[in-house]
Amino acid sequence: MHVQGSPSLISTCRAASMVMLASACLAGAAPAASAQVSGSIAYASDYRFRGMSLSDGRASLQFGLAYDGRDGWYAGALLAGTRLDAGRTGQHLLAYGGYAQRLANGLVWELGSSRSAFSQEPGYGYGELYAGLAGERLGMRLYYSPNYFGRGTRTLYAEINATLALHRQVNFLVHLGHLHSLSGPSYPQRYDASAGLVFSIGQCALQVTHSHSALRHPTYASSVYRADRTSVRASWSF
Repeated sequence: MHVQGSPSLISTCRAASMVMLASACLAGAAPAASAQVSGSIAYASDYRFRGMSLSDGRASLQFGLAYDGRDGWYAGALLAGTRLDAGRTGQHLLAYGGYAQRLANGLVWELGSSRSAFSQEPGYGYGELYAGLAGERLGMRLYYSPNYFGRGTRTLYAEINATLALHRQVNFLVHLGHLHSLSGPSYPQRYDASAGLVFSIGQCALQVTHSHSALRHPTYASSVYRADRTSVRASWSF
């Protein structure tokens, strides 16, 4: 769940997933030499999820926990403060787990699932299945949900994530995502994009991200739609 100096794309995406830089990049890791447990505490100026704000454009306190098994199995959870539906505050609990393996060419493939729950609106809860393929600096993932945000809509969400090491302690992150509805107009097709810098010192990191989203309808689980938004996130990993 942490970003360290010159991280691989996989570890970077794991950190990004805790704030959904994308959006969320739910990520597994290649099998570790030994089982590892890690965690993080973060303060974000805005909780962005696939181009939208789930905190009404306000600050969000976040806690993450992850387990990476030596045999390729991994699991984790995020608890983040949200502000939905006429300003009601609450929490978003995201739990995920999966399996990842490294191929002979160095690429890592993964399969997993996740579950989201919202304390202030249980009806928004939904699950996703995902599959991914990642290299050292570039990765992609495809998510499928049979009931996206509890609205009875089947969706596919595709994303590409890349990282570029600018310095031993500075990384540039880029995310592109596209949401496609498979059944009904509840969630029209839309895309989101973000780019940002991560500055790391030991177990601390500062991430500055600019996000953009384009969609035909502003509603996204009653979240706030702002086409362009810059957010800052400070985190400590352990």
